[in-house]
Amino acid sequence: MTNKASNQQDDIWDVIAKGLVEAVKMVFSAFTCIFVSSAQNKDEDEPDSGYRSGSAGSGCYIGNTRIDDEK
Repeated sequence: MTNKASNQQDDIWDVIAKGLVEAVKMVFSAFTCIFVSSAQNKDEDEPDSGYRSGSAGSGCYIGNTRIDDEK
């Protein structure tokens, strides 16, 4: 009887260990997905359009061109 109880206990720990490994894999995958997507967003070559401080001073820009330049 003790052999059967020991086998069941080993099976329970085996299931817990496999479940823990799968949980760690899922968490790692989620962090990897977030890290990769945030790294890809930083590689934009063209700056945002709108009001910002640019090379020609603060103002409204479309790409690199200031559109409210008063000359």
